[in-house]
Amino acid sequence: MNAKYSGRCLCGEISYSVDIEPVFTGNCHCKDCQRSSGGAFIPAMLFPEKKCGCFR
Repeated sequence: MNAKYSGRCLCGEISYSVDIEPVFTGNCHCKDCQRSSGGAFIPAMLFPEKKCGCFR
């Protein structure tokens, strides 16, 4: 089964997948997100925790 959304953390240690639509989408402009991306913002999606699969 293919997930609608999948990805991993910046170091690659943790991966995630989810097969539902996000509860919220937007752009984060906080300083932590600016530092991690090197840009003015990053796209962000929020999902219910119980619907997400996280694995190593």
